[in-house]
Amino acid sequence: MIRFRRDAALQRLQRREHVLESTTACSCGGLPRPAALARARPPPRPPPPPTQQGWVLQEAVLAALQVNRNQLYVDVHRLRQQFAEAGVQDAARIGERRPGTRQMHIGAAHLEILAPTSG
Repeated sequence: MIRFRRDAALQRLQRREHVLESTTACSCGGLPRPAALARARPPPRPPPPPTQQGWVLQEAVLAALQVNRNQLYVDVHRLRQQFAEAGVQDAARIGERRPGTRQMHIGAAHLEILAPTSG
């Protein structure tokens, strides 16, 4: 058996695999074992909507940027200001925070950062 991670779905699959291995009746409909296991797996979940994607813990952002919390808040505020001055609609959502969770994300489906051009 190959184990990638321990979670509820894997444990359910292991229980189903054990049932399929331990039964001699045609519980798997005469299918080969891999095919029977494929039928026992739950269908894949659809991806969450874009508003639910990309949330990270604030501590991870602080560690990645190597700044303290106050500097992060100032940087997010300045970023929002710059986006608003550039005419970006809904610039306040660019650095969203989830209340009470210490999670944050970039509130844009697509964001491209270009290097400044020398002129």
